[in-house]
Amino acid sequence: MQIIYVSYPLKYFYLRNRIYKFVLDNKNFPIDMFKIFDVVLDDINDSKYSALIADMKKNIIPKCDEIWVFEEIHDFMLEDITIAKKKNVPIKYVTLETIVRFITPEEIKFSKSLLKRYNTEDLQKMIEVKFAS
Repeated sequence: MQIIYVSYPLKYFYLRNRIYKFVLDNKNFPIDMFKIFDVVLDDINDSKYSALIADMKKNIIPKCDEIWVFEEIHDFMLEDITIAKKKNVPIKYVTLETIVRFITPEEIKFSKSLLKRYNTEDLQKMIEVKFAS
């Protein structure tokens, strides 16, 4: 059994049990910062909480066996990926379609806010996934 850090957009918080089930069905144990800190989700933009959570993620992600990234990548998820890459934590990308499955690099989506700040090629380089030409 591996410890899996799950990273997903907050808009999919309502699907968290489906995410946990997928991780458990794959004989792994999920770690979810949203679930750990759901008591402060209403204050997520409060600097004292966001700084605390960012610091904790820097300590938790390296202790995980893998990070699984669900659906379109948002700003905070890019931070999760960056932490994982720096600490050589393997990364898998997953979709939340009707059938939950691992996805190919071509299927990875980025949020509109990230696409406003970066071009697609730069984002692909940031997450170091080989895309078809």
